[in-house]
Amino acid sequence: MTTVRFALQETSPVRLAIYNAFGNEIRLVLSGYLPAGEHLAQWDGTDNQGNLAGHGVYFYRLDSPCFHTVRKLLRK
Repeated sequence: MTTVRFALQETSPVRLAIYNAFGNEIRLVLSGYLPAGEHLAQWDGTDNQGNLAGHGVYFYRLDSPCFHTVRKLLRK
């Protein structure tokens, strides 16, 4: 399980997606408005069809009007 922690200073739309090493989106983890404060979202290692993602390098992209973050994940 991968946990992504982030904070919002005000209510904002947020989108968190997981991408494979080729840049293809494999899982939309979160999409919607969240209130101000600390948040966490979890990826269970599956794709949008419920299949377990293979071992390797993935990226998550977290977007909101206040920030854009891309980070590397290693699925073992």
